[in-house]
Amino acid sequence: MRASAGNIPNLRTITSLRGDSLKIDLGKVFEGSLIAWMKKDNSEHKDYHISFSIIDNRYIYLSQIQTLDVYVDGEIFEAVEGRWHFEVKQTKNEGNELEETNTVYRGVIRFINNITGATSIVMGEDESMQNEIQFPI
Repeated sequence: MRASAGNIPNLRTITSLRGDSLKIDLGKVFEGSLIAWMKKDNSEHKDYHISFSIIDNRYIYLSQIQTLDVYVDGEIFEAVEGRWHFEVKQTKNEGNELEETNTVYRGVIRFINNITGATSIVMGEDESMQNEIQFPI
C-alpha cells in the first residue's frame, strides 16, 4: 500500500469517484493532532486547497460535497476531476516544549468521473426524460 519517498511515507495513487465521499485509513492511530489537505496539479488557483476531516486520528475523510466541482457566481472555479496531491501533518505536544509538526504521509488522489468511462447526457427535462449512455470506442 505504501511506497517510500525519502523519510516520509508516500501512499500510492488512490483513485476515487468525483462526487463520492472518500475515507482513507492511515493504518494506525497517531498521537497529538492531525491536519490534512490536498491541492490540485496544474491548477490556475495556486492557493486553493481542500481540507480533510480527521476521524479518530486514524482516518482522513472528504465528504461528498467536498468532492464536487466548485462554482463561483455560476461558473466553475475548480473542477475536482484530475490529480490532487495531499499531505497529512502531525503536531505533537512535547510536555511544556513548543509543538513539533511533521509530515507523516504524502500521496496522490486521482478523481475520475466514472468507473467505466461512460458519459451520461440528459436529453430532456420533463416526464419523458431519457438518458443516453455513450461508451468510448
